[in-house]
Amino acid sequence: MATVDWKAAAVTTVALMRAEAGREPRDRALRDLIGEPSTLSTQFRPTGPPQTCSRCSPQRLPG
Repeated sequence: MATVDWKAAAVTTVALMRAEAGREPRDRALRDLIGEPSTLSTQFRPTGPPQTCSRCSPQRLPG
């Protein structure tokens, strides 16, 4: 029987949920599903500063 790395599985699951929430920003049920554990568990909260998102541009970035 295989051993499951539950911490890695949890990190991956949370990342996938947050990515899906980014693709579907109007999905209130998904936002609520992510938001509630974030308020109750320090392990579920993202680490580091919040990410800044912006729209894609057809222009090339300098550099």
